[in-house]
Amino acid sequence: MLEERFGVPLLARSTRQVRATEAGLVLYERAIKVLAALDEAQEEVARSAAGQTGCLRVAGSLAYGRHYLLPAARAFLERHPNVRVQVLVNDRYVDLVGEGVDVAVRVGELEDSTLQARRLGHEELVLVAAPQVLRGARKHETLEDLAACEAVVLLRRGGRSVWTFRPRERSTSKVPETQTVTLHGRLELDSIVAVRDALVQGMGIGVVPLFLARDDLAAGRLVELLPSMEIVGLPVHAVYPPARRLPTKVQSFVTALAEIFAKPTHSSGE
Repeated sequence: MLEERFGVPLLARSTRQVRATEAGLVLYERAIKVLAALDEAQEEVARSAAGQTGCLRVAGSLAYGRHYLLPAARAFLERHPNVRVQVLVNDRYVDLVGEGVDVAVRVGELEDSTLQARRLGHEELVLVAAPQVLRGARKHETLEDLAACEAVVLLRRGGRSVWTFRPRERSTSKVPETQTVTLHGRLELDSIVAVRDALVQGMGIGVVPLFLARDDLAAGRLVELLPSMEIVGLPVHAVYPPARRLPTKVQSFVTALAEIFAKPTHSSGE
């Protein structure tokens, strides 16, 4: 009996009633909490087991799909052999709830919505052009010069052709001065990969993610303009539909994404 184990009376008995002693009440309250914690642990294990099977649908742009989603999918699949992953790679705006997508990568300031989000980092940007563009008659020496140049513009939901620049070398004692430049162009593309391709072909100047232009810069196919200035980067988030308890497989994939973003920038490849 418990009373023999603890060495104290837990119940006070009489011919008319049985009531808990002070020690009995303490044991009862503690036991209720332990049982509740056990029930919660059992539910969490059940949810975890359920999250390690089935299909996970993730989405992102072509550029981010190649450089971040696929490496994250590889790491995720190695950890979860019973889960299938569908990677939707395109440059259109994806309706997560309507299209049954579990996780998507979004670049830029997030619009007000019911989606949950985790910030992964920021997109480091670079203003570039092909060498033949720089050999033309037009100057590319100041921000004012660039505003008058022919640009290749990205079309996307939340996209912009207005960029904020600041000195790359700046004092830490005060807020650096920034300048805003609007790029104008007659060529508008809906894919940042296509923008990169058009820039390599000498169709104008433009802004692309550094990870996408790194190989072209190293090979001399592109040249950075105004290297003394840098573009204020855009935030990058993993977004997912709201849930009181986030599915384990979603948590795991977002963690894999965060790990990939924490590594040095991937080579853009071909």
